Amino acid sequence: MIILKREDWAEIYNALDTKLLALRKGAYGPEIEPRQDAKWIAHVEAIKRKIGPDGDRAARNGVEYNE
Repeated sequence: MIILKREDWAEIYNALDTKLLALRKGAYGPEIEPRQDAKWIAHVEAIKRKIGPDGDRAARNGVEYNE
């Protein structure tokens, strides 16, 4: 089992923010599937909300993994 501290979650949050910016700028090339970028953007935003900007929410509550 890996235990992540608040600082680890904050770093993950910031990496997701960078990914989100790249998605919004279209840095991943042309869409293969219509509205694919919109789906990815919504997914990344949902993960960011679960973590919280300072990582505190994720450190206290954990972030569930749903398949």
